[in-house]
Amino acid sequence: LWRLPSCERLAELRFQDSVGTLALGHGYLATGCDDGELSIWLAPAPAPVKHLLSLAQAGSGCWACSVALRGDVVACALSDRSVAAFVLPSGERLFRLAFDDMVLSVALDGRLLACGSRDGSTTLWRLPTGNRLLGFDHEPVENAVAGGADVGPVPIYAVALEDGLLACAPN
Repeated sequence: LWRLPSCERLAELRFQDSVGTLALGHGYLATGCDDGELSIWLAPAPAPVKHLLSLAQAGSGCWACSVALRGDVVACALSDRSVAAFVLPSGERLFRLAFDDMVLSVALDGRLLACGSRDGSTTLWRLPTGNRLLGFDHEPVENAVAGGADVGPVPIYAVALEDGLLACAPN
């Protein structure tokens, strides 16, 4: 962890498994590992990085695909086709959602959670309830090699939410 623009090295965190995703914001650092564990750290204000809590999310063979932080909420998408949201600093789970396909990306804006899936769908959920607001599928892309035929759903690898706008980045 580095402080900018001074490039002061603040911390080097060690993990038992690979970190596949992370998010930084509002005084927290969230790390999602290949063992499915979501860890929350207090990011330095001037103090050193301090581990706050670990939220083991799944059994063996499950990994964290995406994590998002906004205010006092953290959301994590897991390879077991679920997304969970938690309140910080307590770690109390707000909800856990099940999906038909793996969620590759999550984003928070304080009121909504956006989830982009491998099946080409994007779904919006209300915070803090986890109630579904809307969902839509993205148009399949044409494959020039296949003579313009549809090649199926386009995975949504990144989503972003801000001020009433939703951005989706398909493959």
